[in-house]
Amino acid sequence: MKCLSQRELIVWGDGTPTRDFLFAEDVADGLLLAAEKLEPPGYVNLGAGTETSIRRLVEFITHSSGFSGPVSYDASKSGALRTSHFALPTGRCGRRTGLRRATARPVEYGSHQRP
Repeated sequence: MKCLSQRELIVWGDGTPTRDFLFAEDVADGLLLAAEKLEPPGYVNLGAGTETSIRRLVEFITHSSGFSGPVSYDASKSGALRTSHFALPTGRCGRRTGLRRATARPVEYGSHQRP
């Protein structure tokens, strides 16, 4: 992770696009639950149900990693969609891992992998 190895972070885009981030373990749990509970032709939409800006995600990651260097946004490398999902109700199962915890886990893993 760049936040563990570089002095400055350069983020592509202006940080305003939003995404509905979902932790991989929650996706796996949701798929298993759907396979166990849904009757054909059932379907499932998995999501956290919360839009988070790229700027906010960067804040979570820099906080989790202890990164204290400068963060800049390069709007010339944008091109991303402003939003990439439809807000769907998630009340049937609910989010299990919050974004703050989900961003901390890869940082913890990466810090143990550094030489």
